[in-house]
Amino acid sequence: RGAHEKVCAVWDEMGVDWHVNEEIVRCDELSDVCTTKSGKVFKAEKVYICSGPTANTGFLYDSQTDSRFSAAMDRRNFLKTHKTGQVKGFDNVFCGGDMVSDEMHISFGSHAGERTAQSASRHGAVIARNIIRMVAGETTREKLVQWDTSKNVGEAFALVSLGKTRTLFCAGRDLGLKMQQMYRGFGVNFDLPAD
Repeated sequence: RGAHEKVCAVWDEMGVDWHVNEEIVRCDELSDVCTTKSGKVFKAEKVYICSGPTANTGFLYDSQTDSRFSAAMDRRNFLKTHKTGQVKGFDNVFCGGDMVSDEMHISFGSHAGERTAQSASRHGAVIARNIIRMVAGETTREKLVQWDTSKNVGEAFALVSLGKTRTLFCAGRDLGLKMQQMYRGFGVNFDLPAD
């Protein structure tokens, strides 16, 4: 909570001229001049395109691809899977990471379905266990390992680099306290907000 304000405050201290909630309609890579939809023009040393996740699943709509794939897409073209990682409509096709729909990702506060490395690695662990179980003969979906975001939320965290010596750490309170204790043991100042 409040990460946006913290990051922008550090950028202000560093003298960074930042622009958010602007749609860039033209960016000349040779001159580094960007123009926004609202008409703002600025020179940029670095441009970070933050447009949110977009599924690269267009190839699954190909006429030669099994139609069950397109049936398994949500409205944003992410694949819907069972909690086992199996793509809906298939028993032997698995999907994890950025391509799966929001309910298979850890939520951070109001950001439902945040696509993170933690989610992807945990998807991989669930899928690997289920492939091993299926090779051993288990075919009942209910007996396979199930992905459960409610068990992972307290462990979720995000790091935002704020230059060479500062990082914003976003985590649940319990994990934050553990990390604070660990880093203080290393002699690193790790302050947590009061709330």
